[in-house]
Amino acid sequence: MGQEKEQHKDHLDFLLGGAVKENASDIHIVTDETCCFRIGPDLVRVESSLGSENAEEMIYSIVSDEQRQILEESSELDFSYQTDAFDLEGLRFRVNVGRERKGLYATFRIIPKDIRKIEELGFPDDRVWQDITGLNKGLVLVTGVTGSGKSTTLASLIQHINHTRPEKIITIEDPIEYVHASNKALIVQREIGKDTQSFYSGVKWSLRQDPDILLIGEIRDRETARAALTAAETGHLVFSTLHTKDAVGTLSRYTDLFEGHEQGEIRGALADNFAYIISQQLVPYERRENRALAVEILKNISSVQALVRKGNFHQIPSYIESNAREGMITMDRHLENLYKEGRITVEDAVQYASNRDELEKRLGPETE
Repeated sequence: MGQEKEQHKDHLDFLLGGAVKENASDIHIVTDETCCFRIGPDLVRVESSLGSENAEEMIYSIVSDEQRQILEESSELDFSYQTDAFDLEGLRFRVNVGRERKGLYATFRIIPKDIRKIEELGFPDDRVWQDITGLNKGLVLVTGVTGSGKSTTLASLIQHINHTRPEKIITIEDPIEYVHASNKALIVQREIGKDTQSFYSGVKWSLRQDPDILLIGEIRDRETARAALTAAETGHLVFSTLHTKDAVGTLSRYTDLFEGHEQGEIRGALADNFAYIISQQLVPYERRENRALAVEILKNISSVQALVRKGNFHQIPSYIESNAREGMITMDRHLENLYKEGRITVEDAVQYASNRDELEKRLGPETE
């Protein structure tokens, strides 16, 4: 690496180190703009400003020649970055680079060094994660918007299985975020663009490699959605994600990936094979850079199966409420509980609710 390129990399590592010290989750570098950190829910500008040349050169300082060609051809690039800088040693970052009207921009998501234990995440009922990590087959979907902690939840689930079960686990990710060292399980991690061409092809070929468990980074298209269901149907435990905010939206999105004449078949396959849908948000509390996990949990019991098969998704919230003994909970009920436990403010509980008016009524005068 040339001296000038090394200097730009050092400048970037300095910024990343500052973000880690500030407990940020993301770093935003945009041509001709001040660098910004995402701290809790807030975007905070950093005093050190970057010129257009420095912004682009910092980004180019950490991409390979092959990645640079992809970026110049498509104006988009996803990859992971790990630096050998002393104060960042062992930390990984998920990086997305794009081009906008002024030039390049990049977003760095900090991936913590250590995978959190599943019991530390804040599930409202430990029976849920205990049941999930004991499953032999089925489809488990962890959903939520970008930044809702889906990757952390999946990594914690996989890590628990890794330490408790002699299984073969294959992950297909874009890019690889958390790195797992095989323990009781044998773990193979594959990255889109490097080790396989797409989520669909990764699943297709992985099924010929004697896996017990598959983690599919994201279900983005019909082919991957069908492949995930096929893997679950053939006796594998499959984990994946969608960018949906609740169980109803997840089932609707999954079904809508298919043509109308296929949707009945897909509803039937979902009814038979999905095990859990965990929809989650991270809600700020205390100094607001801290965030509490709020979840909606749908377990596939017989009454839920019937609703999914018929496409009566709108009835699911009431079934979740009436089957709390199974570990199920709606998002708004969990937000209410977090508030009553003193974990979050009443304002945040209402702000993050699915039905704000209804939650305000339940919380009564405290919302006034």
